[in-house]
Amino acid sequence: MASELSKIVRKGVDKAYDEFTNKIIELGFSRNKKTTWVRLNKNTADVILLSRSGASYGAPYNASVTININLLIRVLNDSHDFLILNGPEGDPFISR
Repeated sequence: MASELSKIVRKGVDKAYDEFTNKIIELGFSRNKKTTWVRLNKNTADVILLSRSGASYGAPYNASVTININLLIRVLNDSHDFLILNGPEGDPFISR
């Protein structure tokens, strides 16, 4: 059952990410990883990261899916080797 549930949730999440890609591309973003979209500007890059909640080690708790959105602005000459969350962030304690 868990394996079948994982397949169903993965298919739904992949569909949501694909539909998001089709909409966000109109704003100049391109998908560069499975859950990351980037729009390059002169000195910065706008980054959108999506992640799925409601799973443990990749296996869903149930068929309900919550997708979290993180927004970042990366200065292109930043010396860090990683992305730093420096944009709006949702409150994980808000009841959905």
